[in-house]
Amino acid sequence: MDLIKTLFRNQIFCFILLWVFFAPHGAEALLDPPSNNMTLPVFGSVTDGLPAAFGDFNSDELTDMFVLRDDRHTLQILLGADTEPLLRPAPDGALKCTYEKSISSVVPGLLDHLGGPQPKHS
Repeated sequence: MDLIKTLFRNQIFCFILLWVFFAPHGAEALLDPPSNNMTLPVFGSVTDGLPAAFGDFNSDELTDMFVLRDDRHTLQILLGADTEPLLRPAPDGALKCTYEKSISSVVPGLLDHLGGPQPKHS
């Protein structure tokens, strides 16, 4: 019987906490919580891709994302931007490659030393 009383008291306590936090905002705050969905501001219309890797592909100091699309047969690079959408495809469909076989992994790398310390020559 003590367990039932404790559970009942906990339910009342939870209800009071909910009331205190949500009552000032009206009943709709309980029924329609604010959205935390960041898909549109980040990806815009490109929502069917699987994130595969991150890097700075075009050396603009903004993070770009390598995504797999079309059932992992297409690799596309979404370029970082400082306005919404924050990741967007390159103009005219550039930076997009389609392969016959499925892509299993993506590993970006720095191949020209532009992003790091330059080798010293004597």
